[in-house]
Amino acid sequence: FPQTLDMVIEKPFTGYGYGKFESEYMLYTARQHALNENYPAGLPSMDHPHNEMLYWGVEGGLLPVLGIILAMGLVLHRIYQAKRGTRLALLALFIPIVLHSQLEYPFYHSLAHWLIFIILLYWVDQRVSRYRQVGFSKVTKSLLRVFSLVIPAVFTFYMVSALHTNYILTKFETTRPTNPDILNQVSNPVVWKDRFDWDVYSTFLNIGLYKQDPSL
Repeated sequence: FPQTLDMVIEKPFTGYGYGKFESEYMLYTARQHALNENYPAGLPSMDHPHNEMLYWGVEGGLLPVLGIILAMGLVLHRIYQAKRGTRLALLALFIPIVLHSQLEYPFYHSLAHWLIFIILLYWVDQRVSRYRQVGFSKVTKSLLRVFSLVIPAVFTFYMVSALHTNYILTKFETTRPTNPDILNQVSNPVVWKDRFDWDVYSTFLNIGLYKQDPSL
């Protein structure tokens, strides 16, 4: 936590860029350790600070942190609008996941946490919301019908390609002797980019060391 907080203090407005926490964390801690030997060296394979607020603060600066705080305030306002006698119970439903997100990173480990969290948000909102019907034009209805088919199809294709890529990468990582040609079967390198890059570059490194070829 202290090292990540130092990073937030260094770039409070711009952050270090989304998706760059692990690399920037290693560079920052290495730089600070070089300047001061008493500064702790960075922990290896640290791709998340185990605190959701600090994670967004490092990558995006204070703006996303303020957005999270605003969202929290709106949820608390919704809970306050609920019937008396139920407010504390509604608040208690969020405490386990919220506390977990400040000590670990459950949203990146478990789909169940995401689903439960979203369902809780919807459930609290619908208990206090007042709804009214809104008419749509024929064009809007047609667009909604089209998007209701296109969006699930795109997401399904993306998810299937992600599963296929995971299968191929696992096959490559467990095959002995290593067969680099397996990596050519990857269908979606974007979804597993860090893992894919690691497998590719480590393979080039091993081949280069074996062949004594500096170009690899």
